Amino acid sequence: MYEQTQPHTPFGKQMVSNLQLRGCPLLGIHDYPSRDSQVPRYKSLGWGSVDSWTMNQVFNRWCFADQAEFKRVVRLELLDEVEEFQLIQDHYMVLVATSREALDQPELSDGM
Repeated sequence: MYEQTQPHTPFGKQMVSNLQLRGCPLLGIHDYPSRDSQVPRYKSLGWGSVDSWTMNQVFNRWCFADQAEFKRVVRLELLDEVEEFQLIQDHYMVLVATSREALDQPELSDGM
């Protein structure tokens, strides 16, 4: 699942408002506002293993861990506001749920 999170931060409030104005209401964001609320939701539905990461964690682990790759991506996307990009990516998450008990994937951490 790819989902927006953190509707109660200043950025999150603006994100929810902007999407609402465009006719795209985020119907579950207030019931499940964070990664921490999504994991028990999926476990309660019977999924054996559930893991989630912010998009910053995903980018840091697979895209930006290598500084040469980071510089290449920045040039491609003309990314001059890295802090703004990181703010946005902290408000999106990826969740993987499987019927297996473990995902056999390495942990992602904020520092990677």
